[in-house]
Amino acid sequence: MYLDEGKLVFSADEKKIEAIKDKLRIQGGGSADQVSGLLKGINASLGRAKGAAAVVLCADDLPKVKKGDVMITVTTHPDYVPAMNRACAIVTDEGGMTCHAAIVAREMKKPCIVGTKNATKVFKDRDVVEVDADKGIVRKVK
Repeated sequence: MYLDEGKLVFSADEKKIEAIKDKLRIQGGGSADQVSGLLKGINASLGRAKGAAAVVLCADDLPKVKKGDVMITVTTHPDYVPAMNRACAIVTDEGGMTCHAAIVAREMKKPCIVGTKNATKVFKDRDVVEVDADKGIVRKVK
């Protein structure tokens, strides 16, 4: 599902979906810190973790979250819970202290940072990232 010139479009066409994912990744940007791979957000569930990024833009991306990965997504839904369970930490573009990702992460006792605005655009699959949810910071490790 996406907007095309103000119209809501539903598609199962794999080529269109990949083109949209690529477009979302290219549109990154933000402050100098975001370009260098450091983002700030709301520390929704305390703790620290380090792992490979698994960027989830839609439910079809959930299987790529492997045990110990840092799940990076726009937001979460109940059907994301199995992938959240495999992840060592969760980072979202949207949300606050009472959003789904924050509540589930606290229940699972996993570090979680929400409200980063564009983590899904800054980080790429398999980037090694460090989540410091005590400080509300997620950064790419070189």
